[in-house]
Amino acid sequence: MPDGGALAASVRTPAQRLGARLVGIAAVDRLAGAPDGHRPSDFVPDALSYVLMGLPIVVPLMRWGAFLAGPERAPETLTYTDAGRSEHTWYARNAIRNHIERRCSHEVLGE
Repeated sequence: MPDGGALAASVRTPAQRLGARLVGIAAVDRLAGAPDGHRPSDFVPDALSYVLMGLPIVVPLMRWGAFLAGPERAPETLTYTDAGRSEHTWYARNAIRNHIERRCSHEVLGE
């Protein structure tokens, strides 16, 4: 079994090669006071350590809301009637923003 430094490097190096800018490893007791559902032990009860990774955020993506603002670019909502004559609301800006964010994230991460 590798020592602590070698084990950490065996996790950190591939994560950084895959695009993680920051990689940290810590004991689960560091999050003992976290709310339910936010502790490593909530997901893996026998875990002793956890790995945190920081991925790059494409700053312009954080500004898409301002770009899409204004009815001349994309309406906030659209109403449509389906084949059964039920009326529905489609949140156009959210759909466009979500698509752009996902697509750009895949490009940044090389997926």
